[in-house]
Amino acid sequence: MKKAIVFALMLLQAFVLVAQEDEPHFLLPPKKLQVGGFGGVITEFSAFKGRFAVFTGGGGAILINRCFFLGAYGSGLASEMTFPDIYPFDHNPVSNPKLPLYENLTYTFSHGGLWTGYSFEANRVFHMGMSFRVGGGEVSLVDPNRADRYQFALAKDNIVVIQPEVNIEVNVVRWLRIRGGAGYRFVGSLDNLSYTAFDGSNRNFYTTSDFNSPYANVAFLFGSFGAKKPKTIIN
Repeated sequence: MKKAIVFALMLLQAFVLVAQEDEPHFLLPPKKLQVGGFGGVITEFSAFKGRFAVFTGGGGAILINRCFFLGAYGSGLASEMTFPDIYPFDHNPVSNPKLPLYENLTYTFSHGGLWTGYSFEANRVFHMGMSFRVGGGEVSLVDPNRADRYQFALAKDNIVVIQPEVNIEVNVVRWLRIRGGAGYRFVGSLDNLSYTAFDGSNRNFYTTSDFNSPYANVAFLFGSFGAKKPKTIIN
């Protein structure tokens, strides 16, 4: 997790340096403060357990001066990812072979929390931005053939997720902004839960390398991203 924090701070510093100009700029200009909001959907593409995976979710935030936002997000694994069979603890394929305790298991992985970011020169049609997501979540295993699979999930483990990200944004119309992003997902706080594999060895259900991965995403955000046209008064 230390690497995640250092990476996020370096990313923030780089954008601050790029954004600096001769004239001073302020996050919240004292003369005119515009407060709005937006919400939208996010589709994310990354690796999970070394395999291609799709995550879906969304979020909403308060938007200040059309550039700084602060809100919340949620995301979950949409791809079906299978897990190997789990055997009894005393299973040995040669000396003491036993049938698996659990078969046909799949992963569930969801997380949510704080979502914040900044758009540079947000009045331009195409512009850059950055965002940062940090939250908590849960990973577990379920049998997709059981109707009550979520009530009887196995190997539940609470996790912490950090996702720094850089963005390219497009102002399509005043109420729609499309954002493409790239970043890295850091996951920590795993409990090192273990199981017995087919060969009788003891293995961890999850490792950080299963979750940590670069990713790309696309978001469709709906809100107020531009100043309204003044009303024309006809005498």
